Amino acid sequence: MVCEKYTVQWLTGQILRIQIHENAFLDMNDLIEMQQHKINLTKKQAHAQLFISPQLGNISKEGREYAATAEVSLNAVAKAIVTANMGMRILVNFFMTMNKPALPHRSFSKEADACKWLHEMLIKNQVRNQ
Repeated sequence: MVCEKYTVQWLTGQILRIQIHENAFLDMNDLIEMQQHKINLTKKQAHAQLFISPQLGNISKEGREYAATAEVSLNAVAKAIVTANMGMRILVNFFMTMNKPALPHRSFSKEADACKWLHEMLIKNQVRNQ
C-alpha cells in the first residue's frame, strides 16, 4: 500500500514494513489512516513491525502520543525502528523514553539487524503462547 507520505507492506515471516517517505510530516490523521492499512494487511494476525525512518521527517506531538498507544500496536509483538542518521536516532530514542510505547521497541541502523531481532521476538511470542 503506497500512500503520499508512507508505504506499508506485508513481508514474509509476519513482519509489517512501514517506510516513511522523505520530508514527510505525519499528523494524527496520517497515523489513523496508516493504522487502518496495517489492520487490513495483517488481518489482525500477530506480527512484528519494521518502521523505516526517513533521513528528514517529522511527526506531530499528538501523532507521537498516539503512536505509543496499544491501539497502534494491535496484535504487534515488537517494533524495530531503522534510523538512517544520528539526528533521527536521537529523536527515536527520545520518543521511546518519553512516550513509553506499549510493546518492546528497539532502534537499529541496519534493516537486516532489525529484521533479525524482530524474528527473535516473534519466536519468543510463539513459545510464550504455546
